Amino acid sequence: MFSRHFLKSILLIDCLLIAFAIGRGLWKTGNPGRYFGEGRFIMGLSCAQLLGVGVLAFLTHRARREAVPGSGRFGIIWLLVSAGFVFLAFDEAFEIHERMDRVLHHVFKIHETALTDRLDDLIIALYGLAGLAAMWVCRSELLPFRHVMFRPLAAGFIIMGLSVTCDSISNDDTALSKVISDPALVRRVNPWFSAGDGAFTILAEGMFLGAFHAAWRRAGSPVAA
Repeated sequence: MFSRHFLKSILLIDCLLIAFAIGRGLWKTGNPGRYFGEGRFIMGLSCAQLLGVGVLAFLTHRARREAVPGSGRFGIIWLLVSAGFVFLAFDEAFEIHERMDRVLHHVFKIHETALTDRLDDLIIALYGLAGLAAMWVCRSELLPFRHVMFRPLAAGFIIMGLSVTCDSISNDDTALSKVISDPALVRRVNPWFSAGDGAFTILAEGMFLGAFHAAWRRAGSPVAA
């Protein structure tokens, strides 16, 4: 029950800060996505949530070792998740995947187009697929936690998919121009997809935070043994 309250509290805080960021962007500049870019306070929230997941995954690993000594080689999944989310926090803070995009363009001498400019979106998608693959391989370790983790994890991955979609659309006006003929309207609509990218990212991270908080709470119990 406590974990549900934790998740609800995290999502409430996220929604309030998202609403504040959108409202402030509209008030200051007329751009709802103004405060979702790199260097803005929403990025700090994102980094904090990602680091929080990393810490909770590490604490879950430690609790599992104490509760179920020699529980099996698949227990490493908690350390992999911890390291992965710490990396994602650094990625968010230092724009690693955006830099990788630019490096790939330079090294392979790729002429930048509307399509190739979305390589950073592909990199983010690959992060998610790598995480899902690792969890599938180590699923026997995660099964005792399925009742408390599955729903928020599934919701988190779905919401992250929405974020990647919004990011891809807001990258330029190409996608919107195919369904909206008025260029002025396209320019007004595009920032909302930018805001959607940031908002969905924050909510997905909140879901992941809730899922791994629930896992940590369950880790030391006999049910998870």
